[in-house]
Amino acid sequence: MLLSFRVENFKSFYKQTELLLTPGSPRKHKEHIVKGKSNYKDFDLLKLGLIYGANASGKSNLVDAINFAKSIINDVLSINDDFVIPTFKLDKESHKKPVLFEFVIKSNDVFYKYGFSIYHNIIESEWLYIVNKRTNDKKIFTRESGRFDVSFLKENATDGKFVEFLAIGCPKNKLFLTEFFIRNLDNTHIKRVFHWFKNILTVIYPDSIYPIQLELKRDEFKKKFMSILNLFDTGIKTIDYKQIEEEKYTDEKSDRVKIKLLDKNRTSRKLIEKIIITEDEHSNKIAEKLITRKESLNSEDIEFEFNEESDGTQRLFDLIPALILSNLTEKVFVIDEIERSLHPALTSLFIELFIKFSKSSQLILTTHELNLLDLDFLRRDEIWFMEKDKIGSSQLYSLEEFKPRFDKDIKKSYLLGRFGGIPFRHNVEFYNDLLENTEND
Repeated sequence: MLLSFRVENFKSFYKQTELLLTPGSPRKHKEHIVKGKSNYKDFDLLKLGLIYGANASGKSNLVDAINFAKSIINDVLSINDDFVIPTFKLDKESHKKPVLFEFVIKSNDVFYKYGFSIYHNIIESEWLYIVNKRTNDKKIFTRESGRFDVSFLKENATDGKFVEFLAIGCPKNKLFLTEFFIRNLDNTHIKRVFHWFKNILTVIYPDSIYPIQLELKRDEFKKKFMSILNLFDTGIKTIDYKQIEEEKYTDEKSDRVKIKLLDKNRTSRKLIEKIIITEDEHSNKIAEKLITRKESLNSEDIEFEFNEESDGTQRLFDLIPALILSNLTEKVFVIDEIERSLHPALTSLFIELFIKFSKSSQLILTTHELNLLDLDFLRRDEIWFMEKDKIGSSQLYSLEEFKPRFDKDIKKSYLLGRFGGIPFRHNVEFYNDLLENTEND
């Protein structure tokens, strides 16, 4: 789980900004909290965090910051000579300052604080600590301007000398955490943290396509998927696969899951086919595409291509796996624009189901969906606002800071600008006068 995330000097974030997922004072909706197991070491954590804000306020940039850091940690994004990190452009001096990312996470019932800063294409600093609730943080390793402190790792490794050599030889453009894990060195804390970023943290963008094809071939997953899909009233009776000619599709993905964009010129939505390539017992490739079936007026099953389904239904196929996985294992889903292509009622239902299904998983959302602003549905400490200050720097703050009454109309107060985080509406009469003057000229 995620306790907090901090970012500084990245895209629209000039000053240090923090998202915090610990409960505040509200006592309502206790089911939204994952209770800590130990009063001494553990923290209570929220299952949910919603971020509101005007267009261009920085909501998506926060998601980008999380995904950017994850990509570097997982060695998906290489810091090479051509690497350009998007610093805050509205300050001419920002390119001379490092970009900072820091996560406080929970992995295997232990809280870790891991972060790093980058200056151009060099890792300037890096740190990993064990965090306790009432005691000082315990250092696992630190790195500052090329100097390492790996004394804890040396003492707890079978080959302490190799750990020291790794620190000395760690490239300036590589994270020590990643290098340590890739070289398969034995340390429980490093493995837990790396595993969290690789397997627990999942970022979903509006155009993300979840590779659901392989999971739906498993009967148990398909059964759970259909039971949830039926709650969203899509009209789909069943889903299946239909064999097609494999030669029409190129083998682009190592896991053999094929996604074909059928209409690249349309910006309103992407029509897709979900294709899966498998092999039979004779190593012959078999291509199949996902289809849906609905009941006709004559009670017959009518077959539909997946790309014939609505935008909202296609979006559900990419979101429902989050509900299934949140019940089976620990996950942290960061979803940008959750309401994209979804009816407000379906967005609310998705969140409601996540809270019910989740055991130790979290959902962090950016949204414009005003119908969610209801204290009968959410807690104050789950609602955040993003707003740019006078210099154009994104600032994040919680509704908890305003302490509104439980019976207060949060939606109305937000639209009136009492919490900020909304587009500035210029005076309409000014534009009418301007239009008249233009016509007179």
